[in-house]
This record gives sequence, C-alpha cells and structure tokens, in this order.
Amino acid sequence: MPRPADTRTPRRIPGLVSVVMPARNAASTIERQLIALSQQSYSGVWELIVVDDGSEDDTRAAVRVWMDRMPNLVLLETADHRGPCHARNVGMAGAKGDLLLFCDADDECSEEWITEMVRAAENADLVGGAIATTALNDPVVRAWRGIEIQVDRLPVGGFLPYSLSANLGVWAYVIHEVGGWDESFRTPGGDDVDLCWRAQLGSFVLEFAPRAIVNYRYRSSLKEVCRQHLRYGMAGALLFRKFRTSGYRRPSSKATVGAYVSLMLSLPSLFAGPERRGSWLRRASHRLGRVVGSVRHGVVFL
Repeated sequence: MPRPADTRTPRRIPGLVSVVMPARNAASTIERQLIALSQQSYSGVWELIVVDDGSEDDTRAAVRVWMDRMPNLVLLETADHRGPCHARNVGMAGAKGDLLLFCDADDECSEEWITEMVRAAENADLVGGAIATTALNDPVVRAWRGIEIQVDRLPVGGFLPYSLSANLGVWAYVIHEVGGWDESFRTPGGDDVDLCWRAQLGSFVLEFAPRAIVNYRYRSSLKEVCRQHLRYGMAGALLFRKFRTSGYRRPSSKATVGAYVSLMLSLPSLFAGPERRGSWLRRASHRLGRVVGSVRHGVVFL
C-alpha cells in the first residue's frame, strides 16, 4: 500500500487486517487470547499471524489446536529466540494486510478490539488502544507497578506520545517506511516507544482509540517484575541515545537525585507488606537498569 499524498486525509476501510502476535513460552495464557480473538465482532476480512519466538514449552501445540477452529490463523516460527521485535518483523513479512494490528499472547483483546482499531485508523497513520489492568491482575501485583497505565489517553515517555506494543495498529506502508521494529531492542521494553517516536518524527500521525480495549497482564512474580523493570531502565538509556538529537531530554539532575534519595529514604519498605516491598524493588530495579544501560550504551541517563 503506497503512502497517501496527504497522510492526514481519511483512510478507506482496509481490504485485509493482519493481527500479528509474537509468542514465547505462552502455553499457559495464549488459549485465552485465542478465545478472545475468535470472538471478535469485526465484520471485515482479517487474519491472525502468531509468531513463535523459540518457545520451550507447548506454545506451538496450543496454537495448532486452534488452526481448525480459526481458518484465518497462521503459525510462523523463528529459527531461534531473537526477541519480540524480530518476531514481529517476521510476522509483518508474512502478513498480507494493509493494516497491521499488534497484540501479545498473554493478554486478552476485547470483543470490539479490531472493529475499534479499524475505525480509529481511518484518520490516523498509527493507532494506540486502551489498556485495562484490573481483569487479569490481583491488587498486590497492581500495587507493585505503582501508577496504573493510563486508560484514557496515550502515555508520554517524556518526549512524544506512544502506544504499548500490546495494543498498537499501524498501516503497512507506515511501518515499512520507518523500517519496521528495531531489533536492537532484544528484550521487551522501549521497542514500542521507539517505533511510535520514529513514525511521528517522520510526520506520521498517532491517534488514541479509547474503545479498543486490551486487558493487559502484568508479570505475576516479583522476580519477573524486577527483571522486566531492569530491562525498562536499560531501554530508557538506549532511547536517550537514539533520540537526544531529536529533542529527547534526560530528567533534570534535581529529579534524578530526588529519585535516588527517595529510594534510600524508603528502604524500610523492604520490611513492610508485600505491596510496599514489591513497589520498592520494582523502582530500584528500574534505576539499576538505567545505570547498566548508561554504561552499555555510552550515555548518562540515570
């Protein structure tokens, strides 16, 4: 699909929608997502491309069970585990649609998800849907995360708005023009920010689809939460290296010092209840990730 002369003019309804979903070791969750996708209200033509990223469990078998139930389902496999960005690029290469929707194997899309993403994409180059966190996460796990993900607008990562890769729609011509997903983001975190920022810096328009809801699943163990936020911190340093010449600024010295002082002063949280302990460890992991990322990527982003 070629780039329209005016990227802000209304789009037509896509001839084919391709839903691309990377999956790794998702045997325990992917069936619920496949059930959710099988119940979509969208009346147009669409396909689902699941890309197995070197799973070591029964993810592939769980998907194959659904291939007779969902004739629009395609299973692709990567040769080795190279991360979700590589898996999404593999899915894109196999997709036939002119509108690409991205979701994750451990979440659950609402029944109107595709319908609402398509509707919002009529007047945008990229679309970010809403994220809901209460259905799939218990209160303790939600408390570990601190501030909830915004469900009424797109988040802003200190520079430009972005959408989580768990609920993102992009016209095919857009994502191919900006070069696809950056595979230097080997682990989850920062990859969706990077794609949305590159697109907007290329004059493409990102809009919010408030009724395109995905029920988002947090990591359920404290170890997984800490590992995830360590990676988020590292990704922040990589984003700063990539976008500092485009206007992305590191937090002020005052804000940075304040964050580390706050961590030190709240050390007693480690001996408090599970909510406060988990929240402290999550924050500390993120800050440690920034230190590691600064060393790895040759920048100062603490």
